[in-house]
Amino acid sequence: MPNAYKKRLVRWDIETGAESEEIVRKFYKAPEPFSVEACKKEFATARKPGAEGEAFVEKKRAEHAADAAQHWLDFLERAGLKPTTGRIFAIGLRENGVTRILTALTDEEEKAAIAEFLRYAAEVIATGGEMEGFNTDGFDLPFLFRRALKYRLDASILRRGRYWHEAFRDLLAVWQAGNRQEFITLELLAEFLGTEHRKNGDGAFFAVLFKSDPAKALAYLDNDLLMTEEVGVALTPLAAPSDTQDNDVPFAA
Repeated sequence: MPNAYKKRLVRWDIETGAESEEIVRKFYKAPEPFSVEACKKEFATARKPGAEGEAFVEKKRAEHAADAAQHWLDFLERAGLKPTTGRIFAIGLRENGVTRILTALTDEEEKAAIAEFLRYAAEVIATGGEMEGFNTDGFDLPFLFRRALKYRLDASILRRGRYWHEAFRDLLAVWQAGNRQEFITLELLAEFLGTEHRKNGDGAFFAVLFKSDPAKALAYLDNDLLMTEEVGVALTPLAAPSDTQDNDVPFAA
């Protein structure tokens, strides 16, 4: 007989990476070019006549060039964290002990993955279920929402006016207990709570790994979902008994 008190509970996570360099550069603002005049205005040594002043200026020119190169590398390193310069490579969903991963290498595949996530989330919400993740309010939801806008997908199911739909539960917010400055990583929270699984890689390199070794990349995401599941049970012990039983609503394939 169906148990009216049991809810669908889906753990989810997204993995992102940088767009092509061509796209990233469209959103990149390079530092101002080196100016001899500005250098001389700022440094007295640069205004000295002869070899000493010239050598100082050239030193500053070289430092500026090195800083400019590093500036680009730093921007590129963070590109995968912004919806304008990054994209979704995988969306992980875990329900009833079963993991499903939607993958995307092309624009068409990313659009299809986001559309499927939105369809699936709407189905879960319609049945009174919940979507649980870690730092989803701060990263996953806004990133996914803005990528949906790029593809002109209707992502209104994610929002309730100014706020995310109440069906989305962010475990980081649960941990913070009202103090938004109390940040912790999923790995450290799992360590603190003494859960079974730990990080087995670095999400910053997911896109690179996914292109070279898809199986290993998907195993990393699956492990993150297991960590999220265990942390969720630890943070919400009252939900654990029903969560460990078979769900009356089958997992959507």
